[in-house]
Amino acid sequence: MPVLAYATTKLVSVIFKNRGNFDSEEFKSKYENSVKDLNTKQGFIGTYRFIINKIRWVLTIAILVYARNHNEMQLISLMLISWGFQAMIIIG
Repeated sequence: MPVLAYATTKLVSVIFKNRGNFDSEEFKSKYENSVKDLNTKQGFIGTYRFIINKIRWVLTIAILVYARNHNEMQLISLMLISWGFQAMIIIG
């Protein structure tokens, strides 16, 4: 779990540091496998959709692991996360 959270945080920091250089050959050669689904032609949510999806999965795994004895809490939390992320994708 900590490795997944660290990897997602590192990926987000790389993306935000190189915001203007997405189309450069240096960026593509260095981070090609990590950002292959990056779509720079859409708005903010469209551009960072795959990062948002990774954050969603980190939260889902955290809820499933840390709230494993609280089924109602899991259901409500996962439903709210799903609705929230779907709303962001639809709006953005």
